[in-house]
Amino acid sequence: MSNEQNEELPTSSANTEGKIIDTTSDRTFAKYRSLIISECGFKITTTESYLKRLQNLRKELTYINETDWMFEPLDKKPSQ
Repeated sequence: MSNEQNEELPTSSANTEGKIIDTTSDRTFAKYRSLIISECGFKITTTESYLKRLQNLRKELTYINETDWMFEPLDKKPSQ
């Protein structure tokens, strides 16, 4: 058991500079990873809003086509 405990504990002669570099690179990686995730979320949201807007425009176009017969064209109106 005491042999297993010695393996788990870091020795005092371990290179602490390597750990600092690893920690710095981990922080940098985490920073860029979060930026990429945020950017992807923004793109998804933007795409969803574009699709929603396109769907609304199609509905409006359908409504205009269905009610077009109710209105007199501007070409037939007398000029003022």
